[in-house]
Order: sequence, then C-alpha cells, then structure tokens
Amino acid sequence: MGYRYGTVIQLNNLDIGVVQDEKHIKYLFNALRDYIQTDGISWILVGDIGLRLFIAQEVDRLDDIVSYEVDINPLAKTKYNELLNKRFAFYQSSPNAKMPVDHDVFIYLYKVTNGRLRYVFGLLQRLMNDLSIGNLSDRITLDIAKPMIVKLARDRIARNKLSAGEEDILKVLVSLEKITTSALADKTNKSRPYISKILTKLVDVKLVTFRKDGKNKYYVPLLDATIAYSN
Repeated sequence: MGYRYGTVIQLNNLDIGVVQDEKHIKYLFNALRDYIQTDGISWILVGDIGLRLFIAQEVDRLDDIVSYEVDINPLAKTKYNELLNKRFAFYQSSPNAKMPVDHDVFIYLYKVTNGRLRYVFGLLQRLMNDLSIGNLSDRITLDIAKPMIVKLARDRIARNKLSAGEEDILKVLVSLEKITTSALADKTNKSRPYISKILTKLVDVKLVTFRKDGKNKYYVPLLDATIAYSN
C-alpha cells in the first residue's frame, strides 16, 4: 500500500496538557505545516478530543490542510474489565496478591473519563503517589479515591476564577454532556449572547471544547469539569 499511495507518517500521543506541552505542540505543528503538504506523504495525527480545536486556534492554516477527522471509540466496558484482569495477572507477584485498587474505582474512572485509558491510569498514578500505597494506605477504595479526584479537579478549575454565573453554566453543561448555544440558552432561561460569551471563556480556559456536526456546533465539557461536577 505504501508503494502505491506513498508514505504514511503517524504521530501519536498528541494529548495536549496531559502528555505534551501546549508550546511544544504549537511549535511542532508550525514547523511541520509546509512538510505536511508534501506530495506523496499522508499524515495521521492522533490525540485527544481537543486536538482539532487547538489546531484551529493556535496553528495558522494547518486546520485548512486537515482533510478528515475520525473519532475513535473507547473500549467497551467488558473489554476494559478484561484489560484490567490481564494486566493484574501479568504483574501479580504471587497467587495470594490482591488488586490494590477496588474495582468500583476503575468503573468510576471509566465513567468520568469516557473510557480514555490514558486518563484512567494517569489519575490512578496520581492517587498512588499521593496516598503512598503500602505506607499510608494498603488499598484504594472509592470512598478514598472519589473525594481526592474531585478535589484535584476543583482546585484546577478554581485557578480560572470563574464567576458564580459561569460556574453554574458549566455545571449545567456537565449534566447535559453536550449541547448547542441556543439549546443551552433555552435550558437556563438566559440570553444567547450571555451564554455565548460564557462558553467562549470556558473554551479559552480549556474547561469546554466543541465539535461541529453539520451546521450545528455542540459544546462538550472537558475532563476537569466532568470530574468536578458529575454526580
């Protein structure tokens, strides 16, 4: 296939703010922009759901070059559980070893991250470090994990100094998962310009992103907002 259609170059791990620094990715894309248009070479850029919006906002003209956008669905919950069991069995040091994290914690993380494994294990790593497993605690239960994860998310949100009105709109958006500006205005009994202004700020501070579906633009909460305000 490479002989017939040229070279395919795939760049993985373009998860901005999680794996890669924003300044680094912006520099990389600006440097690559002209090379991406080279005849005989096709590029695949793999990252989190905010990658396309970041390109549109931060990298001149690259958004016009991107031809297709494809969503990759997360593992089904059954496959997710199978993955956990296989990983535990692989690292199990003895037949009597027990999982240091309760299954309920994995299910909670699957839900709030929408099954994005990098975030599941990233949050777990943070918990393991903060709790000093083996010293301060022998096991992470949902009662221990959830308040800590929620606090981490709310602390990050607090740095953006949202007004009470902005935070209320963010909470409504989290409860709805995705919505258009006009529908959110109707839902909250607020004017469309008021909602639009708040959504613009929430996008700028990276608590919300948006996706286009035909003529409609749907706003979607990002991870910190989902963790902080999900039931």
